[in-house]
Amino acid sequence: MVTGGDAAAEIMTEIEIVEFLNSNEGRKEIENALAALEQMGVHGIPKFIIEGTSMVDGAAHSDVFINIFREIEKRGEVRAGPVFSEILGVSAELVEKGSHSRDDLEAA
Repeated sequence: MVTGGDAAAEIMTEIEIVEFLNSNEGRKEIENALAALEQMGVHGIPKFIIEGTSMVDGAAHSDVFINIFREIEKRGEVRAGPVFSEILGVSAELVEKGSHSRDDLEAA
């Protein structure tokens, strides 16, 4: 699983992915994430959770997102970080980097 550091050295092979999916590895983290979603009242996807409090349906008009991000910009700070990074064991480094860097996209 890619969790940070040198992503090229951590990318799983197809066999490793199948083995992972057939194992119980990560089951606790997924169950914890599902419980957190249930507690938040999320019952469908896609759903965007911004600052851990603002929930936006994936089909929302772009103005909804723009208004939320403008409010954050006006405050000058983000109230809270990613909701599930700790639950799922995703490193702060990977959260900061994001799932796709410009270098990753240009290399593809």
